[in-house]
Amino acid sequence: MPFNHIDDLSLLGPLPVWTSIIMLLCLLVSMLLVWHHYNFHDSSRDKPAGCRRLGISSCSRILDQYNPYYSESFAQRQGKVGSIVGRVQSLFIYPVKGCKAVELDETRVLGAGMEYDRQFSFAQLYSKFPLSLNSSPAETSNIHKWVFITQRQYSHMAKIKAEIWIPDSSSPGYSDTLPNVRSRGVLVLRFPSTKDKFWAKLMVFIATRIGNPPETKIELPYDPTPKQIEEAGYPVESFKIWNDTPKALNLGSTDRPGHSAALAELRRFIGVSNPLGILRVAHGHHREVFRCAPRKGELGYQSTVGFADAYPLHIMGLASVQDLARKLPIGTPKLSALQFRSNIYMTGFEAYAEDSWKRIRIGAHEYHIVCRTVRCTVPNVNQDTGVKHGAEPRQTMLAFRNIDPGAGTKPCMGMQMVPATQDGVIRVGDDIEVLETGEHYYIAQ
Repeated sequence: MPFNHIDDLSLLGPLPVWTSIIMLLCLLVSMLLVWHHYNFHDSSRDKPAGCRRLGISSCSRILDQYNPYYSESFAQRQGKVGSIVGRVQSLFIYPVKGCKAVELDETRVLGAGMEYDRQFSFAQLYSKFPLSLNSSPAETSNIHKWVFITQRQYSHMAKIKAEIWIPDSSSPGYSDTLPNVRSRGVLVLRFPSTKDKFWAKLMVFIATRIGNPPETKIELPYDPTPKQIEEAGYPVESFKIWNDTPKALNLGSTDRPGHSAALAELRRFIGVSNPLGILRVAHGHHREVFRCAPRKGELGYQSTVGFADAYPLHIMGLASVQDLARKLPIGTPKLSALQFRSNIYMTGFEAYAEDSWKRIRIGAHEYHIVCRTVRCTVPNVNQDTGVKHGAEPRQTMLAFRNIDPGAGTKPCMGMQMVPATQDGVIRVGDDIEVLETGEHYYIAQ
């Protein structure tokens, strides 16, 4: 019997339910791909013109942090007595306080610490009175104040990527007149998208479930020129960080196209209810360091910090992290050295050898070890997931690391440093030589 072509599909009767479901899923996937392309195609591929990304080009040198080799001192391995030389294993900066780290092969060290380290901070605007998200600068100038935020309050900040793109004459499109070059580079923030419309939320959900979570990007000048500040309308704000109130440039206050929407997404992702600012250290307004630290008469300059908690540099040994990890209760998530957010991780010394250091040499430059680091709850935060553990490792540290009489019952881990000079360099692999040891007594803020 010959087959007759059917032009009227209605003669076939209703489509099976499963066929309708498949067609609907295909439609949703098509919509997702189109929406994702137009909204997020540039999230990971666009590069600021004339710049290259700062950071290592190889695998992280902290990946093997639990290598047993690091739990021994070089003196033990070499059969020597009294050897006091170790090595820089890895280097990290944190461009935005509380956000993801950037790993480096080498770094310039200034009087205020590593170049590019903690020059930015998020802040929310507090007030005794109700505050509109659309409040004008005039309305907020006298009765409201900007206060810094960190992973202490908002652990999801750990998932925010903070990239530094620096001018590079070999980069495509480079020119001395490029805005990116004039601002000494670009800060790029990337974070998981948090749309507020139903269909956008649905697409983000589907994209995340199929393994391609979309990111939102915010691009800001690293160090805008006076003209760029004026053109963008960036205000200078008084900014409370601990007991200090330095002046800071608010790069979150601008009406550039798309910027307000991205900033609103960032605010939702962090979980901040008040207006959110992205503040940068203002020139001439670094905070001077006095507690426990050498004075200008000894150094030849007064040490300062940008938005670090209190000191320019932090150092700790991987042997110390390994020892703490062995003491954690069974079932505790695996401890990472990155949870301590140090600038310098070293090997070649026994666990906690750094506790008694007073002065060291790294490479060709000297550093003063000014005090122990008193630990809050930030080390409880997994720096990959942003999940904060309810107890560890702080609970274990409380049991055996309350070693400084000035810190009371608070645990200490790692050491704070001040550079002996205002212009130095540290490289991965540099030798670390202990020049002086002694007692420490922490002075609280």
